[in-house]
Amino acid sequence: MALTLTPILTSAPYTEPADGFSVLFWDSEYKLIPKGYADSLGYSNYYGELGTDAFQLSGGYNGIRGAWLGVGFDLKGNFGTISNYKTGALSAWDGTALSAREGLSQPVNNSITVRSSDTFKWSVITRTNNLSTEAVPVTLHQVVSSVDDIVYKRCRVRLQNNGTLLKVEIKDNDGNYQTYLEQELVATGTPANAVYNSVNTMPDTLNVGLCFSSGKTTSNCWVKNFSVYGDTVTNNNASTILESLSGLTVVHPTSAG
Repeated sequence: MALTLTPILTSAPYTEPADGFSVLFWDSEYKLIPKGYADSLGYSNYYGELGTDAFQLSGGYNGIRGAWLGVGFDLKGNFGTISNYKTGALSAWDGTALSAREGLSQPVNNSITVRSSDTFKWSVITRTNNLSTEAVPVTLHQVVSSVDDIVYKRCRVRLQNNGTLLKVEIKDNDGNYQTYLEQELVATGTPANAVYNSVNTMPDTLNVGLCFSSGKTTSNCWVKNFSVYGDTVTNNNASTILESLSGLTVVHPTSAG
């Protein structure tokens, strides 16, 4: 299955860009309901002030039910951390909880983080460096004075080898896709047998979604040419995809969700 999207996030020059968006894969036997605010990017578990103070709601949220894999395009850099009580890396399983790996308390802005399934508490599998430091540097955020000034970047999230290999690619200025993340995935039945890159066995009803989060500061997410390709889409779950996409709303200029 491959997913192609063209994102750009913008923010006023005097504010810190936040927070980002996630490309998520989930079992459509469960209704898709975006979860935590801010740096959870709607995918992972979350407990923080945006839920309690800004929206007068309970500040505690589990991640998406039926979640299989979450790929976070992380402007601010906290999706790959344990901030707001998000789960860390699957470094150890003590029978009841996951422990956080060293380094996951430090944010890495302009990065990509991959999180695992709900069975493994949406734990961190891997995180890139700041993409601006790569051999072909790229920045996920732009400051523009007009919508007409936006330079869109084409991204591609691909699952290969029957869901055991994830690739995240972004097209460069010459029109060539550059690979910024390549990660092997291991299907694991139970947490007792889990390794750091464990996911559930890929569900038969695997679907793809997008979720945006603007956090405490304002960022706008502009998306065009969203498309999904794959050989596992049936007529039945295709209708579920369309139903999910019909619920997508972009609110401008204060937030996108």
